[in-house]
Amino acid sequence: MTVYTKNNAVGIDKIINRMQAHLQRELNDWNIDIYHKLYNVDNKPVAFISDIDYRDVLLNDNQNVCAFLVKESESKSEQDLMKIDVDIIFTLNLSGTQREDETAKIIAYQAVKSSHWKVTGIERTLPVILSGFDLNGLEYRDMQPFFNFAIKCEVYYSLNECVKN
Repeated sequence: MTVYTKNNAVGIDKIINRMQAHLQRELNDWNIDIYHKLYNVDNKPVAFISDIDYRDVLLNDNQNVCAFLVKESESKSEQDLMKIDVDIIFTLNLSGTQREDETAKIIAYQAVKSSHWKVTGIERTLPVILSGFDLNGLEYRDMQPFFNFAIKCEVYYSLNECVKN
């Protein structure tokens, strides 16, 4: 398991780093790489892996991936908190494991639910999960042994808590 956190993170990046550490503890028996945010580069989903490097992480058949997709811009809530919608995307190759797709989804859901993030739903359709991205080459990823899903979350945080230390 490799976790790609952002160095010197602030704001939502700091909150995502914390969730990455939480998922690393909760899913420690999974062979999964946990990436930070996905970005849209030439309509392809790429993930942050270092301060200057990004990688297309969804096309490797042998790699199980968890990545974060920030869905909407921030807005201020009544309690002087920031709210942002974030999807935690899992793309798994279940061949060679004892884990079935629904079991994997339940385990991941429970791991996220045990954090401070509010789970609002689960999406199972790859074109919906990655809407806005070019999915050419990813069509085969939506059938066995591959299993893709997104855990949809609302994240509330104080900007005062997320300043650079």
